[in-house]
Amino acid sequence: MGKKLISISMVRNENDVIESFVRHNLELMDEMHIIDHGSSDGTREILIQLKEEGLPIFIYQYQALKFNHEQLVNQLMKQLVAKDEAIDFVFPLDADEFISCPSRIMLEQLLDVIGENRIGMYLWRGYLPTSLQYNPDFTTQFTEQRLETLFTPKVIIPRWAAESCSVIIGCHYMLDKDGNKVKSTLFHSPDYRGLHSWFIEQFSAQFAETDLLWLGHFPIRSLNQHIKKILEKSILIAIKDGSNDIAWENQLRELLDNGMKMDLNDLRLLAYRYRAGSTSLEDTHCRVSRYEPLRKKPLTLKYTSPEAGDPLMTVGHLVLALASGAQDSSLGLKAV
Repeated sequence: MGKKLISISMVRNENDVIESFVRHNLELMDEMHIIDHGSSDGTREILIQLKEEGLPIFIYQYQALKFNHEQLVNQLMKQLVAKDEAIDFVFPLDADEFISCPSRIMLEQLLDVIGENRIGMYLWRGYLPTSLQYNPDFTTQFTEQRLETLFTPKVIIPRWAAESCSVIIGCHYMLDKDGNKVKSTLFHSPDYRGLHSWFIEQFSAQFAETDLLWLGHFPIRSLNQHIKKILEKSILIAIKDGSNDIAWENQLRELLDNGMKMDLNDLRLLAYRYRAGSTSLEDTHCRVSRYEPLRKKPLTLKYTSPEAGDPLMTVGHLVLALASGAQDSSLGLKAV
């Protein structure tokens, strides 16, 4: 019998990407468990439609405005492994993250490489947008992978670690019960050998060189989607939702200084600099490491609109939520 692989995600207002995210990652996962954090743009409705198709997704509602990502993911992960003894690995995923591996068989073989008492790690490959306008087929149409100057790992969690350890926000590493970083086995391209010393220092890492397992990352998919994210994040940070990320406020200031306008080069530079190293922040043009789309064949999408949606609609719903006093910070999840 093969391994049972599940993913856990927390999403909010991701209507332009959520169907692609589910359909793509279910090619490798047995189940996807998705916390909807009070979406108002149709994200939850798309998830329900996908579930009604019979896809193995499990939806949980979380209505409080406070982010609480770390606590909720850990809570749900431990509940799931306690309830289902068959789960072998947990993959935390954000809605803009797409696992790349040639097949489920290959993925299981790679998971066997993870050392005893270690978690797995694999790396982002960030994609650059090709247009200001939204393209639902971004998984085939975005072909430029940025040059990564800050290697961002994402964890792959064996059952033992899901039971006894905790992810930190972003799920970029884990801590054991004593607060120590959990050792890792890092999957990385042979091109990235120069990163070994940092990962050894941080995670006592072992290494598995392969181009067969990585994480496609699509943080910026269109101008409207980016404006929506900036406005929403900035408002939530302003009302102290638990986030401290000043980057969103800085991007809002820059957007306002430019009259809420941006050309394609500016948008691409934002994607290039997103969670990047200091050298990328100094670049005035995007450096590309590879020309390789995530997928060769487009996904068949049934519920995704060809438009990314008006950012003001999302802001309006958020303002109404604030006006109603919806600031409960409890960690209760309700299954949908």
